[in-house]
Amino acid sequence: MHNLKKFFIFLFAIFFYSSYVLSVESNIFFIDLDYLLKNSNLGKNILKDLDDLNKKNINLLKKDEEKLKKIDDEITNTKNVIKKDELEKKVLSFRNEIKIFEEKKKNFDNEFLNSKTNKLNDFMNKISPIIQNYMKDNSITILLDKKNIFIGASEYDITENVILIIDQNFK
Repeated sequence: MHNLKKFFIFLFAIFFYSSYVLSVESNIFFIDLDYLLKNSNLGKNILKDLDDLNKKNINLLKKDEEKLKKIDDEITNTKNVIKKDELEKKVLSFRNEIKIFEEKKKNFDNEFLNSKTNKLNDFMNKISPIIQNYMKDNSITILLDKKNIFIGASEYDITENVILIIDQNFK
């Protein structure tokens, strides 16, 4: 009889422990931040701004490249016709133009990376309170980024729900 009592207490303890584990487990969800960025209105605007800045920089650099190509062609076509001193001046000037171009390209790259970092940080700062409120309202204890999950049931993915809320807040 005493062993039977211990057995029922043991089963009772296992039942409550397993229900506790299941309740904690069900409060772990995941979100696809990349998808959120690409598909929310706020994220789309940020990506469009970055794409526009990148295209603008590329167009400016292409114009400069064309200008440098013309100078190079001019030097190549006239190197046998002009004096050696004039040729050396043109080559030196051309090298300086190339250095200026490379510096400009480096500045554009740095400007773009800084802009990208700032805009993505701003995006995260804007959506974090919304996600935190969603977590609080839905009793979510842990939220993971989808790219860090090997396999997860789709009912634990809250990405679409969060996109709807973000789009409502940032029209």
